[in-house]
Amino acid sequence: MAIFLTIIGISIAVLAIYWYIKNKRERERKKRELDELLRKQREEKRQQLVALFTELAPKVTKANKEFEKLTSVKNGYFSNYQLHVWKSTQNKLFAEIDGQPYTNIQLDTAIVSSLDKFSSYYKQSGSLRSSFIKKFIASELKEYSSFFDNIEGRSLDEQQRIAVVTDEDNCLIVAGAGTGKTTTIAGKVAYLIKRYKLNPSEILPI
Repeated sequence: MAIFLTIIGISIAVLAIYWYIKNKRERERKKRELDELLRKQREEKRQQLVALFTELAPKVTKANKEFEKLTSVKNGYFSNYQLHVWKSTQNKLFAEIDGQPYTNIQLDTAIVSSLDKFSSYYKQSGSLRSSFIKKFIASELKEYSSFFDNIEGRSLDEQQRIAVVTDEDNCLIVAGAGTGKTTTIAGKVAYLIKRYKLNPSEILPI
């Protein structure tokens, strides 16, 4: 009887070991299948993103060049309206890029660099414009210093010169009588003609 019970016990133990090994192998097989499925999904997603950003690359490059043109001193003042137009035009493009993991999908480094630049331009456009305006005004005051020394026989002071080179959509100058508002306007007209080659007949001072 004892031998019979021993045989039964051994048989149960063997079966338990067998089922444990079988279940373990099954779990490992399922895990491998799941890992492979996830790997394929990640690769598919990566390829989709690479295709997307490769397609968007020319638009991003164009947007970057437009912004860099706006922040080039030789092209003139960068107005708030120009910034509004640029950002409005790029809203959709930025929405397609923002938050996407383009830095770790084996994308061409030139495209990654262009995307980084665009994101920076878009997110920091306001502060970049402000920094540019300071640089632009300083450059213009130096470049046209002698020009501003003789506006209707008068030399403009620093505030007048800044008012002249500032080319926002709306500029408000507050000053008392006889302080040079008319001279500033005359200087503005002369500056626009000289700096931007505008046709005098297209300028209407009021």
